[in-house]
Amino acid sequence: MALLKAPGSDRFHALFFQKQWDNIGSAVCEWVKGVFKGKPIEPKLNNTLIVLIPKLAYPEEISQFRLITLLSSL
Repeated sequence: MALLKAPGSDRFHALFFQKQWDNIGSAVCEWVKGVFKGKPIEPKLNNTLIVLIPKLAYPEEISQFRLITLLSSL
């Protein structure tokens, strides 16, 4: 993941999580463990944006698009 390429919906780049891991890592890990135990994921943390980027100027078929997904950093 590019460190400063695209922030998540929370506006944090991946670099933030790497640089602040000593401060937030244990809370993130506890949150993940809670999800595995059945705790619901808050809707604002569970979002994905799917985007089709045209490969050509005037695409006519789905194969002429590049699919990318934009996910939350967490």
